[in-house]
Amino acid sequence: MKSEAKLQTRVLQFLRKQERFVMKTQGGAPGTPIGTPDIITIDNDGRFLGLEMKRPDGQGTVSPEQKYNGNKIIDNKGRWYVIDSWEKFEEVWDARI
Repeated sequence: MKSEAKLQTRVLQFLRKQERFVMKTQGGAPGTPIGTPDIITIDNDGRFLGLEMKRPDGQGTVSPEQKYNGNKIIDNKGRWYVIDSWEKFEEVWDARI
């Protein structure tokens, strides 16, 4: 399993263990627009949280569609982050912004 997939699996397992609403998406699949965050959930404060998963080695890039959708989420009072490590996920999850 690739490192991005391992990280994504770990995040999904954590969220499910917390009994959170969580949705794994596949941008570009029928019914899912390109640029949709990889993981959609609800943060600690009850707000929409979109997580764009990237490779931990720093080689993953955020596409223009992903940036566009991320900005739309933020503009609508949601939260959107690019996650490239477990530590980054913990920082985002623990932040009560």
